[in-house]
Amino acid sequence: MSFWKNIYLNRKELVVLLVLKLAVVLYFNWQYQLYWPANQQQGWAMLGNDTSGYMRPLEAMVQGYGYDSVCRMPAFAPLYFVCYFIFGSANVLSALVLFQVFMSWISAVLIFLILKGNSVSNQRSLIGASVFLLFPLIATYDHLILSDSLGNSFFLVAIYLAWRAKQSNSQMLLFLTSFFLVWSGFFRQIHFIFLPFLFWYAVPKWWSFSKVIIKKLLIFIFPFFVLVGSWAGYNKMRTNQWIFTVAPYETCFGYLPKPLLELRKLMIAMGGDIQPWVKGSAGEFFIGKEDRVPFQEKQFTSNMSEPELKELKRQYQNFYYRNDSLAGEFVIQKSNEYLEAYKSEHPSQFYFTNRLNLLVKFVFPNHADNLPGPAIHEMNIFQKGMKAFAWVGMFLINVFAFFCVFLSWRLARDWFVLAIANVLLILILACFFGWIELRYLLPIHSLSLLLIFIGTRSAQFPWKKNNTP
Repeated sequence: MSFWKNIYLNRKELVVLLVLKLAVVLYFNWQYQLYWPANQQQGWAMLGNDTSGYMRPLEAMVQGYGYDSVCRMPAFAPLYFVCYFIFGSANVLSALVLFQVFMSWISAVLIFLILKGNSVSNQRSLIGASVFLLFPLIATYDHLILSDSLGNSFFLVAIYLAWRAKQSNSQMLLFLTSFFLVWSGFFRQIHFIFLPFLFWYAVPKWWSFSKVIIKKLLIFIFPFFVLVGSWAGYNKMRTNQWIFTVAPYETCFGYLPKPLLELRKLMIAMGGDIQPWVKGSAGEFFIGKEDRVPFQEKQFTSNMSEPELKELKRQYQNFYYRNDSLAGEFVIQKSNEYLEAYKSEHPSQFYFTNRLNLLVKFVFPNHADNLPGPAIHEMNIFQKGMKAFAWVGMFLINVFAFFCVFLSWRLARDWFVLAIANVLLILILACFFGWIELRYLLPIHSLSLLLIFIGTRSAQFPWKKNNTP
């Protein structure tokens, strides 16, 4: 079957999605120009705290020094080289942003095609793609030089190619599915979890292990082994260590020294949010100026209560702000002691309650990150509306991510495996790692939107006249 056969798209949908994308881009660029720190703006590109970690090794590479970082996989490398040699060093970041915007629009077009090809009406397919384009917590990352925008776009390209590979039984499309998912994983390593699920989706009855299935499996895993293996071999040659993704935190990030890593383990074990920029979080208490202990009395142990936690905070801040090495040793020792006591004295909280608490904070957060703009009390009605749209939309999409497991089983059985993978990613991030930063939700939001519209494709809305006799 030809790749282009049954592509359900015409000029009208392309224009509508393009106009929407341009409107969203202009709005966010305007807001970023007004409210993002001036020293973190470079043309169209907005720089985040992690930007240098991605760009500095690439700058060294184009100067002939090689890719010298084991802390970020070289996902940007081919794109950076193209933009660098076409637009020059002064405009390379702006060119990358324009490419991110373009890929975001392409992602919306692919969402439309997937929905339309799964018997969703033309109108609903266009609505689904438009929601993706307009959703602030996805659109905002197109302007930031971080891993999120392109990681999510290439993830959606992989989903589309898997769907086409399933339709056409094409081995080339299966190969490209894996290639783009692996490239997405180079941006966000957590995306690698989708590899077996996407193969399961694209190759029905894979468990038969016939010669045809084994051949498809070898084709599918080939990009993973070649690309990740080449990266690991390069690291072995340069550092004499086998590093398959990235090096540990303590190796890579000076702002995450060992005392903070041990302290974070304690916070997560007690169900605390480690993000210091979230008001009322455990991270804000230990790292910032918040004095109110964010834990309840029932979480204290025989060797840890409010005075001990405040002393732990004081010692950590002595270490971090005054370079007091003895304070750092104190934090490591006490964090480990308190953690062991907590696991022993509150096993039900440690193994169940607190993990559920982190899941709730992840799925139903009380904040919306990385939206440029003033403080809430200074926002105009439009800015408040955008903030409300982001928060309410995030709440609804996260709820439906779980509901889609049931929905896909009942109404879209072939998508069930991806609905399971979607929920599994949420559970792993929140309950296993304790990482509840909202940027991790981008692929979850994108896949959930697809599943919602596919799962409800036959739903009759009350304002629609039912012509069925």
